[in-house]
Amino acid sequence: MAFFSASKANDAVKRLKSECATEIRTTVPTQMEDAEAGPSSQPSAPSSDDNLRHLLDVDVKKSRANSNVTTDAVVEVQRCISEANTPRSQDPLQYWQTQRLHYPNLYKLAMKFPCTPSSSVPCERVFSKAGEMVSKRRNRLGTNMLKQLMFWNKNA
Repeated sequence: MAFFSASKANDAVKRLKSECATEIRTTVPTQMEDAEAGPSSQPSAPSSDDNLRHLLDVDVKKSRANSNVTTDAVVEVQRCISEANTPRSQDPLQYWQTQRLHYPNLYKLAMKFPCTPSSSVPCERVFSKAGEMVSKRRNRLGTNMLKQLMFWNKNA
């Protein structure tokens, strides 16, 4: 990863693992509902032992799912990080389309949080234009009028 500081890179990986675990947790309840709905298609008169077994099975599945969420997130992130870097010329959206089956949760995060190249150029242009608008001759412009002029100048 392209970080100047190893501690910042480690922090980013920890945050990514946390986000991935959160994403997995949001999909686990739907899987649990599907598991609970499955045995209900059995005959309509189950005994109390069957109900107890069913409740225990559901409880075990839930506890396993919760304990495996963090592990699954760590494994998925580590697998992705250990892969070779893709060429900078490759389209990131195309990359995630091809990798969506290998990293389903990271794919969802990539679609949820698209990255943008960091650049100060647009910000510098806005400040430069504001400097041109507010001059010694136009120093009485109010805040609202300046905002409107900047908006029209940028979006015209």
